Amino acid sequence: MKASFDKHTVSAITATGLAATIAQIVVLRELLVLFQGIELFIGIVLACWLFWNGCGCGMANYWVRRHHPTRGTLAIVLSMVALTLPLTAFFIRTARYLWCILPGELPSFNILCEICLLSTALPSILSGMLFGLCWILYDRTSGISPGTSPIAVFMGEALGATTGGLGFYVFFACHQPILNVLWMASLGLLIVAGSLNRPWTRQKGLSMAVPIWLMSVIAILLGVLFRTDVEKMSRTFQWHDQIIAVADTPYQNIAATQKEKAVSVLSNGLWLYSIPDRPTAEWSVHPALLQHPRPQSILMFGAGSFHFATEALKHNESKQLDVVELDPALPAFEKKHLGARYGIPTAAAPMKIYHQDAASFLRHPPRRYDVIIMRLGDPISAQMNRFYTVSFFQQVKRALTTGGIFSLSVSGGEDMLGEDQIIFLKGILQTLQTVFDDVMILPGDHIQFFSTNATGRLIRDFETLSHRIEQRHLSLSYVRKDVLEYLMTPIRRQYFNSVLTDGGPQYVNSDFSNRCYLNTLRMVSAQWHASANTFINSIGQHSPLTFWSVLVLIAGVFLCMYWRKSDLITSPIRLSVITAGAVNMALQMIMLLVFQTLVGVLYLHMVTIVASFMAGLAIGAGWGAKTSRLKELTSLKGHFLKVQLLFFVYPMALAILFTAMPRYFHGNFFLSNAALVFSCLSLGAGVIGGRHFSLATALIHTAGIPLRAIGGPLYGLDLLGSSAGVLVTTLFLVPGIGPIQTLLVFGFIAGVCLLILARRL
Repeated sequence: MKASFDKHTVSAITATGLAATIAQIVVLRELLVLFQGIELFIGIVLACWLFWNGCGCGMANYWVRRHHPTRGTLAIVLSMVALTLPLTAFFIRTARYLWCILPGELPSFNILCEICLLSTALPSILSGMLFGLCWILYDRTSGISPGTSPIAVFMGEALGATTGGLGFYVFFACHQPILNVLWMASLGLLIVAGSLNRPWTRQKGLSMAVPIWLMSVIAILLGVLFRTDVEKMSRTFQWHDQIIAVADTPYQNIAATQKEKAVSVLSNGLWLYSIPDRPTAEWSVHPALLQHPRPQSILMFGAGSFHFATEALKHNESKQLDVVELDPALPAFEKKHLGARYGIPTAAAPMKIYHQDAASFLRHPPRRYDVIIMRLGDPISAQMNRFYTVSFFQQVKRALTTGGIFSLSVSGGEDMLGEDQIIFLKGILQTLQTVFDDVMILPGDHIQFFSTNATGRLIRDFETLSHRIEQRHLSLSYVRKDVLEYLMTPIRRQYFNSVLTDGGPQYVNSDFSNRCYLNTLRMVSAQWHASANTFINSIGQHSPLTFWSVLVLIAGVFLCMYWRKSDLITSPIRLSVITAGAVNMALQMIMLLVFQTLVGVLYLHMVTIVASFMAGLAIGAGWGAKTSRLKELTSLKGHFLKVQLLFFVYPMALAILFTAMPRYFHGNFFLSNAALVFSCLSLGAGVIGGRHFSLATALIHTAGIPLRAIGGPLYGLDLLGSSAGVLVTTLFLVPGIGPIQTLLVFGFIAGVCLLILARRL
């Protein structure tokens, strides 16, 4: 009977880990539509999730002091988790309606934080409670030697999370709408809950579990039966009544909305282009092509390039047009839902579409190009920052023919610029000037930068451009002689040159500096809240010496607090668990960022990296449990100190490795095996984290604390540390000092914790 019950407990927590991971992925994807892909809020979402998860563990520990958890208790909580999965997605989609947010509008900072907290609360708290309940139940009933049995719960959740992450993308995301994935996950949870609800055994605690489970089954089955209507209703709330079509792909959420006669296409809530929109179509393509005397080979990539390609074909010299679009579903979506009515171009010669990441494509382009046009918008995330670095511009330069033109556009203005705008534009200009021989600015609603690898090739007078319009027989409505004369007046050119080339600080952007990302956040934060803008502006303004001095001072305070010798060892161990959670989450965020920077946005590979980390947690926990069964107290302390030493060494080693990668590891072999390399690095971090948690549990148990009182609170501390780690990493450290320095910071923190443990253990 006991062995059977143990299996049910582990199956419950494994199913919870699987469902919680799927819910986390869905919450992130759905909220991205509101956040417009801003990584700053991805960090806030993860921090909120981990925070509520830790609170759930603490709530479970508090509850079991007054009640006796049973199998029925698990069944009730599992049924509640099953109900919250689709409800959470539906709530996020109705957020626009509830908070009166217009399609394409970026909500204020306060509203986004409210939505983050509310949307993550229920599923995260319940999954945290299940961990605490399963830990206590397993410890009470397993019959395995004390000190090791509850670790099976930790391992089960980690393995469930691994399966959930891989299963979502490999088996579901490419074929099913998001809500369908949640319906299936909810049904799976209810099956597990049903296996706990066996009334014929007359198990205590099932009086409420059975009716709650039955009501949950009925609700989920009704949702499955009317899933099409529920999907349509939720999309209507999400996009009001303007929606034409919506599609979820492994890369993004694509939506087409209509207002009067205009149709807009959005990616993750961010506007790509509208139809008809002749001004944007003409200004996106023709100024760059007019800069070249005979643009025969053209490359375009970025938002709406597939749609704007027809404008490039109007130039008689154009003999080869290549378009890079990462997501193959976007052209298919346009053709299916918009092509018949709005004249979306077909992939016919001389146009060829490549479904690749733009940075990966430019490493080995099929040819060299006379003109390369980039339409990616502002670098609003650390992932987007990699397209505005010295190394990326060098790739573009190598892909250009002699005298070739590179064009990019960002938000700006025709006349006066604000202080944050000036800093932002300075960063891009200085980075381009580091690589190209000549750089020119064309002001407008979107400021365009033109760069070339040959001095004297850029045209700065409107008459030559106007002559080329006539020479090529271009019938343009907005790129006209009078408009070009207005934008290229000497006074306007003199103003832009004076404010953008007046000396002052250098803002050159590199792979790991994130300078353009930080400057963009400064601009955007002005729209959110005054305090948010003040905080973002303060990031990166202090010198490294000041930053490290403050960090050393804080470390000194902690050393003084914990240095006094004492018989009580549990306090520094708990501090170590908090630190380990923060370091591990920081490592995960930075690994994903560095992978994106070096390789590109390869989502399936990124899920493999995260899944490897969760698998590593399970392996490390099992390894630690085996060690704690075989070793004496003194030996356990030695093993624990060695693991803590790894938390100090591993970030330092990664900092050295990641610094060397851009210079030495850009060959074909590395790029084709990068996912495997990063998965192994992530697996190693997971093994260290899992072993650390397992040994910490055993050491605290040696102080006389019952195991049932350790797991939930200790895991809660680990999660709270993880929440703080991801929040500090994404909100402050990565934008301010870059990923490499961030690794050194967390290595230093782990080193301080190691000194405390060495003194107190």
